[in-house]
Amino acid sequence: MMMKKLVLILFVILFSLSNCQEITVDPWIFQERVSLFDNLLEIHLPLVFGESNENNCLYGLPLQLNWQNRSGRLNGAMTNGKYRIDEYSWWADMNYYLSVIPYLAAMELNMVPQVNIVPPRFMNASLFCLTYEKCNKTVMDNWVNYFRLLRNLQQGQQNNSGTVEEMNKQLLEIMWIAHTGSINHALMTFNTQLNLYNVKESKFGFGWANFVEILSIINFNTNYTQVSAMEIALPFRLLKWYDFPPLISDLPEPQQVIVSTMFDIADVSKTIFWEPFLDSLRNIVKNPRCQEMLNRQLQAFVYHPVNTLLFILKDIILSCPQ
Repeated sequence: MMMKKLVLILFVILFSLSNCQEITVDPWIFQERVSLFDNLLEIHLPLVFGESNENNCLYGLPLQLNWQNRSGRLNGAMTNGKYRIDEYSWWADMNYYLSVIPYLAAMELNMVPQVNIVPPRFMNASLFCLTYEKCNKTVMDNWVNYFRLLRNLQQGQQNNSGTVEEMNKQLLEIMWIAHTGSINHALMTFNTQLNLYNVKESKFGFGWANFVEILSIINFNTNYTQVSAMEIALPFRLLKWYDFPPLISDLPEPQQVIVSTMFDIADVSKTIFWEPFLDSLRNIVKNPRCQEMLNRQLQAFVYHPVNTLLFILKDIILSCPQ
């Protein structure tokens, strides 16, 4: 009788082990990277994000990935029946720090399914941390702070969380700290990959990475509605060395304005005027009237860019007390 019990227990253990297969995710397969975003968006806070979840500020991340793919910036190709992202794509490498990294942070808090991340096939795996412990501590702590706040709000544990608008503002502020932390770290890590592009695409990418700093200061909501609108104005292809906005014949005017804006930001961000400009923005957002004006102008720019953003922001800075 005892032997039968032991055999039964052993069978149950073996059966359980056979059904506890390790889940692996290869972030260089496009659909598997998308699945990471899908799981992150499952962390829902209806009170702030709405029942449809469209006000979720993480929606901007998968939407950006889709634009990068459609415009050829991921340089994807079918391999053994799977659509693989090019590891040497600077855009894909930057996005790794906005997909895998936040996922590992959420996973550390047990807010998403546990997975093992597959390392890149060709590039140095040390450039892409695969576990929470191996990632840059500051970058990871920033994302943990965001997901911890989100979890506390879900569970009603956040003291004095305030109105829905105040909770949304708080989430955005913490998210932007994490987002810009990822971007800044990745920008230093993948400088070689950025320089593989021609001078125009490289300049556009560098401008885009610094544009994020402006969005962060303004506390722009990267929800579904606003990022979807902005996608329409993003260039539908990689830039060529001979592209000179506003004289790019195959790009619609709004896309040429976006390209011009990123070129301007790329140029200014390399000068001594960039930090004072950002400091001026940080000062005027303390004024509620100026903060509202900045948000309105940025939303107008996103929906219908007709003038480069730096000119718009300059006029607001000059009209707002500091």
